[in-house]
Amino acid sequence: MVPNDPTGAAADSARPAQPASRDHERAPAPSSTTAAEAGTDVAARNAETVRRLYAAVERRDGPTVWQTHDETVRIEEAPSLPYGGVYRGLEGVARHAAGYLAAWDRLQDDAGRRLAPEIIADGDRVAVLWRQRARNPATGEALDQPAVTVHRLTGGRVVESRMFHFDTHALREFLRSTDSADAAVGASERALNALIAAGEYAAALDRHYADDVVMCEVDGRETAGRAANRAREAALLRALERIEARPLGGAVAGASSYSEWEYRLAFRSGRTLEYRQVAARTWRGGRVARETFYHVPFPEWMADEIRATSADSRPALHRSSTS
Repeated sequence: MVPNDPTGAAADSARPAQPASRDHERAPAPSSTTAAEAGTDVAARNAETVRRLYAAVERRDGPTVWQTHDETVRIEEAPSLPYGGVYRGLEGVARHAAGYLAAWDRLQDDAGRRLAPEIIADGDRVAVLWRQRARNPATGEALDQPAVTVHRLTGGRVVESRMFHFDTHALREFLRSTDSADAAVGASERALNALIAAGEYAAALDRHYADDVVMCEVDGRETAGRAANRAREAALLRALERIEARPLGGAVAGASSYSEWEYRLAFRSGRTLEYRQVAARTWRGGRVARETFYHVPFPEWMADEIRATSADSRPALHRSSTS
């Protein structure tokens, strides 16, 4: 007979062995968000940031462009382009944007600014396939090239951008051709103004205006076609005894030009009129395609003067004295 065991050890030893604890099998279930899923979320957020950036570039929204970049950002642009090189920091963002706009903005309408970005994001990297578009306003030549930019983002902001263009040589040559076109428009503008100042109105129309030119008065009335504008001009000159036209200045930008004039008109009736006028011209293929005149409204009696001489058989005034 076994003596009593006050510790109960004997009893415990007699009990059946208990299975090992299975607490480790009941550990909390892992998070439902895996590393791959977390990476997908980061990529999606970065893609959205870059999408905002490209939309801001299209609408020329400077503040949003700055907000999408980190203050430590590094931008690497093709060195052979006029705005090429490496730009650092938010000041670099501003300088890169200014260089790009100086080169392309005058050559892009709303459609030309559309970048058509195709975005591929993977973690902190976002690659964008986009279009570089432009049109030479003087010649009508169009440019449409693919480009790729690779961005790296940290904390939801761009810290690095590298641009890769399909053909930088073609981009440079296109920009050079527009510079030449600007020079050609400037030369044509000066030649046209010289004819006007000399009173050679018929020669000015024949040499420098397109067959389908549209001339628009300050009140919105338009006259289409060179022949119709020649007849309109002849009606005014027929009513005049003398006309003095003095150029005051002007400028050329792309296919657009403007010139400011001071006019003194002496009508055959003895009435006189002095006024200043700005002529805004749009050039196409070396000729004026549209011209809009800005000046104070003409007095009502001027139309009466023109009508009074409409049946006059005397030739219209062709030359003027200039001061």
